[in-house]
Amino acid sequence: DYELLIGRAGNYTRLLDPKLGFMRARKADGSWLEAFDLLKWGGAYCEGGPWQSSWAVQHDMLGLAEHMGGREVLLARMKELMTAPPEFKTGGYDIEIHEMSEMAAVDFGQFAISNQPSFHLPYIFAVIGSPAETQYWVRKTAEELFSAETDGLPGDEDNGSLSAWYIFASLGMYPFCPGVPEYVIGSPVFERITLHLENGKEIRMEAENQAEGHCYVQEVKLNGQQHQALYFSHEQLTQGATIQFKLSAEPDERASANKELPYSLSARR
Repeated sequence: DYELLIGRAGNYTRLLDPKLGFMRARKADGSWLEAFDLLKWGGAYCEGGPWQSSWAVQHDMLGLAEHMGGREVLLARMKELMTAPPEFKTGGYDIEIHEMSEMAAVDFGQFAISNQPSFHLPYIFAVIGSPAETQYWVRKTAEELFSAETDGLPGDEDNGSLSAWYIFASLGMYPFCPGVPEYVIGSPVFERITLHLENGKEIRMEAENQAEGHCYVQEVKLNGQQHQALYFSHEQLTQGATIQFKLSAEPDERASANKELPYSLSARR
């Protein structure tokens, strides 16, 4: 039933405390579970705490922003997340689990890139209309936390997921929301690459002005035409495509129109 599923898709609002701007547990009577601690892991959260567990709303980031008080509020919170000290309390785990150790070791804010629930976090910026922040943080993560050395992954390689994250980061696009056939644009790290698809088609990608510090995307062309959307559709790619990025050391300050943003349930109903 469509309406039933749509209703369930909005249930995240029941766990969002608008006063705190984080997800938290409720008791059976609807009251909040006390006491709330930003740094405590476990308990109501799995392999994380409020910092890592409050943003799994890939299908409705604009709706999440609205319930938090607006896009600027969510934008500020995500910037805080990426720069906060990587501190934690063992909380419901009682011991330090390896995900805690990994977050502290890489010293990259509360991002916790080593664990899958955090993979989409730097792309949230683009989904709510701030692509330059996504470009900066994705490139910084790919360049500083990944390498071909024996310690070249920022955590345990869980079924190949960290390597897959790096591949998408390198390509300059990421499948942000499960079930939504879109790829949010990031910051490519290559100069030229060709993807050979199963249907015999090819995706040819080029990055002009690729150089150290040139993480910002000034222009995107898809099949020779200006591409203003902050995502590629699956259909656009699987038909075969030529994608040209123009990179710069300076962010593009152009404001994105709502129609150029990736999918959010609240904006499409």
